Amino acid sequence: SAYTWYGIFVPVGTPQPVMDKLHKAITVAIDSKPYKDRMASVEAEIPHMSIAATKKFVDDDAEAWVALIRSLNLKLE
Repeated sequence: SAYTWYGIFVPVGTPQPVMDKLHKAITVAIDSKPYKDRMASVEAEIPHMSIAATKKFVDDDAEAWVALIRSLNLKLE
């Protein structure tokens, strides 16, 4: 199955305190009533993930797509 997800990324080497501050601000935003109401209106899920869990999610998703592309022998033209 395929699905859409969104994320906010920072350059490699971004200091941990900056990432922590950004993560906290995003968490506050997705916990807000207006955002929750909007997501509920389109039946979207709002997961809460730590920075480490988000990295694992992105890595696992990329790995799954790479495996599928290789299994189908798809080539970029």
